[in-house]
Amino acid sequence: MVKAQQWINEKFPSREDKDKVKKLCIHLGEGTNKINQSNYEFFNTTLEGELDLNGFKNLEDLAIWGDGTGTLHPINNLKIDRCSKLQKLEIDCTSFNKLNLNSNQKITTLIIQGCINLQRIEGLEQLSNLQNLDIWPNTKLQIPFSQ
Repeated sequence: MVKAQQWINEKFPSREDKDKVKKLCIHLGEGTNKINQSNYEFFNTTLEGELDLNGFKNLEDLAIWGDGTGTLHPINNLKIDRCSKLQKLEIDCTSFNKLNLNSNQKITTLIIQGCINLQRIEGLEQLSNLQNLDIWPNTKLQIPFSQ
């Protein structure tokens, strides 16, 4: 297991490196790493701890996946509040209890799976561009509905 922030800083050490990234996929499962212009896909990577992606100002698509067998990344905090261009967020791997989407109004697709400790999604009601919402099996999640 690798500390999430240390890993991301080693892969993208400079501001210029982070600015290039539009799509970032991190998989626990088997596969071959793929890097194609602004798209980065990493396999066989297990991350733990906090993952701060706020330096990725051009990030549009973020996916953090387990291995498909129930093994998940033990990421306890995901910081994406300065990723204002983010349109697609898919996570299936974290042990955090809160997700803050207050500054991510461009999200059109939100898929959250296997985040069994997730209790709250802040800013969900502000996602006016949201077209696809898939949240399961998050048994502790409480979503307030406005009337």
